[in-house]
Amino acid sequence: MNGWFLGVCGEYQNDSRESRMSQKYHYFENNESFCGRYQQATDYFENGIESGTILHIPQHACQKCYKKWLREFHIAE
Repeated sequence: MNGWFLGVCGEYQNDSRESRMSQKYHYFENNESFCGRYQQATDYFENGIESGTILHIPQHACQKCYKKWLREFHIAE
């Protein structure tokens, strides 16, 4: 599933067990974040946020992911 998710930290990255999470949302495509910092199976986590929310409150997003997302999808700020 592609979209904005919190990056899961720790040894259970691809497991559905509870893990510590980062503070910023990252855009995932094919289970890899645009910034390259995280790889995780996004189908197992329900911590996503709508793209419209990220557009209105971009400070909640990883800036590397946000800038690449704007370029990739031709979104005007």
